[in-house]
Amino acid sequence: MDWNDVFSRIVSLRTFSNLWYWLMVCVSWMIASHWILGIPFDVIQRARRKGDQAAADLESLTDINVRRLQALSNEGGFIIVGFIAFLLTSIAMAGFYYRMEVAQGLFFLLFPLTIAGGLSFHASTRLLQDPPRGTELAKRLMRIRLWIQFIAMISVFFSAAYGMFYNLSNPFGY
Repeated sequence: MDWNDVFSRIVSLRTFSNLWYWLMVCVSWMIASHWILGIPFDVIQRARRKGDQAAADLESLTDINVRRLQALSNEGGFIIVGFIAFLLTSIAMAGFYYRMEVAQGLFFLLFPLTIAGGLSFHASTRLLQDPPRGTELAKRLMRIRLWIQFIAMISVFFSAAYGMFYNLSNPFGY
């Protein structure tokens, strides 16, 4: 057994045919759909089922996280947006102009996650302006989660479709 061969297969830079890339995609979207505005999904479920103290906990946690996201947006929002735009443009150029498969895979992962992050910032602004309480808050957070899952579904579909196209048109990776 050649250890260089084993290592190069495990740490392969072939993105779309690599199990590690697809595990990273799945884990990233599972985390994104579990933490809605920084609030764990189980807290939302508990507030929907039990009400009372669980709903009060959800309201407190939502207020804290909404204010935290708004403070982040107010303090360095333009810098963050500029850096993310620069990063995504650089990755897109490396991936699609210079034909780097790793950059293509990163773009197919990071661009939709950026859209989901923008959705979270937009939702935090709306929740700060018009803060709902009780079951209405849980419904809004569930709606945000549904949109994040929809973005994930579309993202995984296009990543898989492009990955199949890439692997069929470049069977040896070049």
